[in-house]
Amino acid sequence: MQLRFDAFDLEVKALQARGNEFGQHLDAHLVQLNGVEVAFKGHVADGFTNVEKELANIKAVFNSAQANTSGNEAVAGVNLQFELLKAGVQAEFVALKSELEVQRNAIGALQDHANAVAKAKCHCVHLDELAARIQNFERELAVVAAAKQATGGLCRPKRYSWHS
Repeated sequence: MQLRFDAFDLEVKALQARGNEFGQHLDAHLVQLNGVEVAFKGHVADGFTNVEKELANIKAVFNSAQANTSGNEAVAGVNLQFELLKAGVQAEFVALKSELEVQRNAIGALQDHANAVAKAKCHCVHLDELAARIQNFERELAVVAAAKQATGGLCRPKRYSWHS
């Protein structure tokens, strides 16, 4: 009987280890999701910093134009600088939009994977087999206890195979 208890105890410990391993796997996915979120927030902050710089450049262009005495030169210079700034802002916008799409795809892929893991069976076949063996063991114990009670504690338990 002690051997059966020891075998049962080993299987419970193995089951606990697999549960801990699965928890660590989920924690790793959470860390990865947090990393994507932090990277995205950093990229957005960088994008807004670039937009603020471009706005400051635009203001500088207009201030320079106002200070210039020659109207035609100022307008031509402003137009040129404005077109350069416009091209820079458009390029930054395209880059931000592209990065945003990449981040959305990464988040979508992680969410799909997390949903698939959540929908998947949360344990392997060995857990089902262990549960069945535990139920058999409990039935055996109940039979032994009933037999002992009926005979006044004089009967010996019937030998059953754990691996049946």
